[in-house]
Amino acid sequence: MTSEFCSFKTGTFNKLLGKLPIDIQKQAQISFLKWKEDQNSVSFKPLAISNNEAWSAQVNQRYRALAKKTKDENGKTAYIWFWIGSHEDYNNVIKKLNHMQNIRDVVSKEKTSGQKHSVGLKS
Repeated sequence: MTSEFCSFKTGTFNKLLGKLPIDIQKQAQISFLKWKEDQNSVSFKPLAISNNEAWSAQVNQRYRALAKKTKDENGKTAYIWFWIGSHEDYNNVIKKLNHMQNIRDVVSKEKTSGQKHSVGLKS
């Protein structure tokens, strides 16, 4: 069951992804593809966190990714991926996000890669 949506990565996301071990990068790619095919996929299920529009996705038990869920210029659901890292670092990021009034401040300071992701995390 595939619904229509688009996905973008920020420059920070790309840098963080590139610093992860190769096997984790590959796991993230596989999990993302499963999620693109089925948004209810257990392996990469977005979960709303706080009230600031941030969504958490599990890559595996030790790694998470964060996105801002929004609408694109055509009103289609869009995910802007802005962070990926270890669960320990994730906990610290979440604490900061929970204290922010609006995640738009985080994402708007970032420049997205400008590419919609039709397949995978690579741009």
